[in-house]
Amino acid sequence: MTTAVMTLVARCESAPKYMPAYGAWTGRGKKFRSLSLILTGRRQKNKTVSLPAISAVSGGMAADNHRVDHARRLSHVRWLAGGTGSGKSTLARALAERYDVLIYDGDRAERDYVSRCTAHEQPYLWALLQAPLAQNWSGRSAQEIFESMPSLHGETFGFVVDDLLALPTERPVLVDDFRTLPREVAPLLTWPEQAAFLLPTPQFRDGALRARFADDARARANWGDGDHSEALALRLARDELWDAEVRRQAIKLRLPVITVDGSCEAHDLVDDLAARFRLDHRQLVGPPISIS
Repeated sequence: MTTAVMTLVARCESAPKYMPAYGAWTGRGKKFRSLSLILTGRRQKNKTVSLPAISAVSGGMAADNHRVDHARRLSHVRWLAGGTGSGKSTLARALAERYDVLIYDGDRAERDYVSRCTAHEQPYLWALLQAPLAQNWSGRSAQEIFESMPSLHGETFGFVVDDLLALPTERPVLVDDFRTLPREVAPLLTWPEQAAFLLPTPQFRDGALRARFADDARARANWGDGDHSEALALRLARDELWDAEVRRQAIKLRLPVITVDGSCEAHDLVDDLAARFRLDHRQLVGPPISIS
């Protein structure tokens, strides 16, 4: 993360006031999987643990009649979502260090979705996986790329829920994942500010992504061997469309939207998020009571 991304925001636009740890599925069984993750916080540093296997929820996303139960079971989860290049991972790391929370890193967890998706249940993700990297970013408009995003069609959120239900509940879990849409997470919240959606200004994102993909190896890993400047332009345009959709949904559901424009120091935003997420008491009272 560049120095520029360390200076962030703080404008809440939609709602009144009312980790690094990486989750990844392992195992080959269709019905049962075990979960491995790396814990980060004051008590545990980069410690890999394995959790008991659980039965996967068919189709990923739970049925409507399970959502109330899932909201209760996931009341220890906080959701940090929004647009790319907004500093989510920087803030998640800071929150993990200060408050000893676990982080569910959506980017790393996504790698395991490959073995769990099917052409029938996740057609957009399946199609994306079958195509060469360069093909996904050339010969198409930003609108077409946006409309083909698996997360726009709810294809990845079920995997996230399944993973979270397998995690222990003794400590808060912070989900760091831009794929999370407000309409998906809203039924799982027990208070509105349990989720926050960070959306960077176009200028802020442009600087962040240009710095991120200045590394040719990283650019090639995302876009293949095509024209990287063209791919970056498409990426920026696609992300603006994604941000507009996130903003529209969040405002409709009265969930917090925070604009990242570089006008505020990162530690101030960490303080703001800790208060929203009800983490700020943890520095004083120690480990949380187990949530069952």
